[in-house]
Amino acid sequence: MEGFHITVNDAYGPAIKNFREETHPIVFLYGGRGGGRSHFIKTILQLLLRSNKGYKARINIMRYIKGDVRDSLWSEVVDVMRDTADEEYPHKSMLEVCKTIKGNRFDDHRMRLVYNGHQIIADGFVGSATRVAKMKSKTKFTHMFIDEFIEIPDSKSFDDLNTTLRPFLDEASGILVKPQVYCAFNMPDKEHWVVQRYFNLLNSSFEGFYKVKLKEQHKNLICPIFATYKDNTVWLKSLVKEGGMEYMQGELYRMFLHYKDSSLAQDKARYKVEVLGLVPSGKLGRIFTDWKVMTYEKWREIDATPIFGIDFGYAHDTTAVSGVKKYNGVFYVHNFINEIRLMGTKLAAKIKKEIPGYHNYSFYCDAGDGGRAMDELVQALNIDNEYDITNNFIKASKGQGSRSVGVTFMEGFEFYYTEESVALAKELAGYCWLPKKDGGISNEPADGGDDIMDSIRYPVFSRYHPSNANIWDSIYSTS
Repeated sequence: MEGFHITVNDAYGPAIKNFREETHPIVFLYGGRGGGRSHFIKTILQLLLRSNKGYKARINIMRYIKGDVRDSLWSEVVDVMRDTADEEYPHKSMLEVCKTIKGNRFDDHRMRLVYNGHQIIADGFVGSATRVAKMKSKTKFTHMFIDEFIEIPDSKSFDDLNTTLRPFLDEASGILVKPQVYCAFNMPDKEHWVVQRYFNLLNSSFEGFYKVKLKEQHKNLICPIFATYKDNTVWLKSLVKEGGMEYMQGELYRMFLHYKDSSLAQDKARYKVEVLGLVPSGKLGRIFTDWKVMTYEKWREIDATPIFGIDFGYAHDTTAVSGVKKYNGVFYVHNFINEIRLMGTKLAAKIKKEIPGYHNYSFYCDAGDGGRAMDELVQALNIDNEYDITNNFIKASKGQGSRSVGVTFMEGFEFYYTEESVALAKELAGYCWLPKKDGGISNEPADGGDDIMDSIRYPVFSRYHPSNANIWDSIYSTS
């Protein structure tokens, strides 16, 4: 069993100083891949678990979805516990002490442990991919580590956490504890709330890609640590030690630099973002990059009958209703409804209010629940209504492969959307192809945050795809 040794990359010197002096409550760890963020977090965990602060640490490790912590920060914790020797039992690792010595505890299933009075607890902003909110108070946590910080979809979620994380007097030691939050992330696109709130954009040598600088108003709140693989001297030295300079250069080329030399534009963009740590103008792998903007008044003036799509917000998701017009081969879109927990009678009332003459239009609906939500909506609309709109509501045809088929079909057309559809604009910016395990871009759209896009895809594909269009569409369509 090796002893306790700490080595830190020079780029993280200010963060180590901040850890000791507690001058900033938040530390941002960001930049390119291979920047040494995991190594630094392991270092801080080792320092905390060896009683460096004088009090018993209560550590929270987090991802946006709790379950995702297991393969990231919890894995780092287990590595630290397994690879670091215990002071009192030098022939045992910290992990062995957790499992065998009374008063300690290691619960891999719940991702919790107690080591010599220190605690580590895994948590998330939400419990699972169903996005069910479960944020609890973080009172009396001493340190928090948030991995993949940019997964948090909005500033409110982070603000809600921070309001519960306040300085407190540790009763056992009498020390005033100033909690610290460590946020680790790769650089998102320039429209992401983290960039918008905390950073100023600076031009780089690559058009459409930016360097960032922490905004002046946050300098007393945040300790910013930017690093790329070039700053990871610990890793670079280990590569040289393992196989010499040729080995190091080969590894670097295989892992990073081949993006730079690739003939693919997508790889070149990944080099700028993932390797150099620059901020792109838009998300990598973005699906629709050329949709144009118009006003709602112009949308209303287009001489074409709209068709509508509904994506139901099962459980706590968002219900989206959008109208689509097709004229001279071009699609024109307006998002009418985008609201969480809106189903049944509430949705019926909203449709009556927001879509005048709704009874004259066709609605293509998500039938992921077998059509029950659609049937409930139709029943609610038919109550005390002089119109029987039952046949106006149709189960959407999604095609073989669902989203990928519909999205690919939509790529063949020109689209406009109204400037009043603010939430749609946000979705468009983040609507991307799912990344492959090897880091490439797949042909499958990423799921989540696409409720409005689904409400557009349903009517477009269901009505106009050749496998669904009927003879009357081909005769009377304004295409």
